[in-house]
Amino acid sequence: LLLGRRVGDTMILKFSDFFYPDGRMKDEFDILEEKTDKVNKPYISDACKKALQTYINKLEIDVKDRYNYFIVSTQKKDSLMAEYRMFSGLEDFDLEEWESEMEQANDSHIAAFRKQFKLAAQACGIQYQVSTHSLRKTLGYYSVKLHPYDNTVVDILQKMYGHSDRNTTLIYTGLSR
Repeated sequence: LLLGRRVGDTMILKFSDFFYPDGRMKDEFDILEEKTDKVNKPYISDACKKALQTYINKLEIDVKDRYNYFIVSTQKKDSLMAEYRMFSGLEDFDLEEWESEMEQANDSHIAAFRKQFKLAAQACGIQYQVSTHSLRKTLGYYSVKLHPYDNTVVDILQKMYGHSDRNTTLIYTGLSR
């Protein structure tokens, strides 16, 4: 939610996207968006940093040890990452097969997250249609609502979302209704 990224782009983020090797947190990072194939440079807000730090503390994660690992992972993805580290330099390592397995593991992870998100919405008694994409739109809606007199918010969101015009962003965040 706090990054405004699509779930597919979020589930492949690694600790190295948010941290330098020495453990200091970054202010922004580069991401190649899966849907648009565009490179974006999201800013990591203080709220996002705080949420990530809470997650790290709660799970007692050493960022330096998990630097090249996914932030939200599965056993399969961790296993594939370990396999890559151990065997990628060997002559008989099949990179294309490994990439295909990793893509399948990511797709499976994303599908499971989407299913759990819908179940969580039902458990909360939410009656209207929601999806993981609702999180992205929610960030825009509340960004504008929390800063009603800041004329630059919609422009910032437009850039963040990669929309071609301001009106698209207004429609996307539900503010044109």
